Amino acid sequence: MRKYVGAMLVFSLLLFGTPLTIGAATNGEGVENTSSRTIKVTNKYSLGTIPPTYFMYNKGGWVGRLTLERYGPKDGYIEAIYKGVVSCTGTCPIGP
Repeated sequence: MRKYVGAMLVFSLLLFGTPLTIGAATNGEGVENTSSRTIKVTNKYSLGTIPPTYFMYNKGGWVGRLTLERYGPKDGYIEAIYKGVVSCTGTCPIGP
């Protein structure tokens, strides 16, 4: 009888004690499983510099090519705004 109860207890823990997640976007801790999103990034360059037309974004597991949207002088430097799609496979922070 003890073996039966022990086996049922182990079976119940395996069946019901394991969290089951189907199609969840996050795990409740601000972490996403798989995603892609459009982001904007502002880079600063020295005055007189022409910013590159694109750059490869790679931060916190988020990777993608961002394209120069616009640039111009601001407070003693060149401000360049880049926009593009970054994606992450696996566990990544919600904000790229």
